[in-house]
Amino acid sequence: DALMTVFKAIDTSLVCLATNFTSYSPLVNIIHRTLMSSIDMEGIRELCAILPNLAFIFPNVTKPVGQSSRLSPIGEIGARRNRLDYLFHVLVKSLCSTVRLVFALDDMQWADLLSITVVA
Repeated sequence: DALMTVFKAIDTSLVCLATNFTSYSPLVNIIHRTLMSSIDMEGIRELCAILPNLAFIFPNVTKPVGQSSRLSPIGEIGARRNRLDYLFHVLVKSLCSTVRLVFALDDMQWADLLSITVVA
């Protein structure tokens, strides 16, 4: 899935923020504030599940008692996809609020229509 590939690329870039926290603390604070003001804690948990390196920005976010570490079941594909689309847009908005963000997407001819719609 193209969207998950983009999430993985973002997660890889978050390693830089995590390893150089003191240098990037203003950026980290803005990302934290933007995400906290835009989505609920369940959304933060989902993003941290998709982007493990985001957890350093939200160290106190834990899954509720009795919840598995897996994401919500994909039985409701439409609702699940809309949720991922929304989380993706909020994440990109928070990253772009402080730095210029460039995506280099290769082989988009193989992407499914929903992934192209999200990235567009």
